[in-house]
Amino acid sequence: MESPNLTSFQLGEPFNPYGLFHGVFIPEAVCKYHGLSPGAKLIYGRLCRYAGKDGYVYPAVGTLADETGMGETHAISAFRSAIRYCSSGAMRG
Repeated sequence: MESPNLTSFQLGEPFNPYGLFHGVFIPEAVCKYHGLSPGAKLIYGRLCRYAGKDGYVYPAVGTLADETGMGETHAISAFRSAIRYCSSGAMRG
C-alpha cells in the first residue's frame, strides 16, 4: 500500500486517514472543538479508523459501543453528534 504524503493535505479538504494510522486518531481540531462531547470525539476516531479509501464507513452500533466502552444508547447519541459535525462544515473550518 502506498503511503500518502502528509504534506499533501490542504486546509479545508475532508480528512480521510485511510492507511495512515493504526489505532484511534482524533485530529487536534476535533479534540479542541467544544461542540462535541468526549464520547462523540471517540466515536469520530473509531469511524475514521473504519473508513476505507473512499471515506465511507458502515459501522454496527453494537461494535462501536463495545469498542468504546459505551452502552448502545450512548454510542447512538455520540454517533449522531459525530455525523452532524462531519456534515456541518465545522470540520472544514
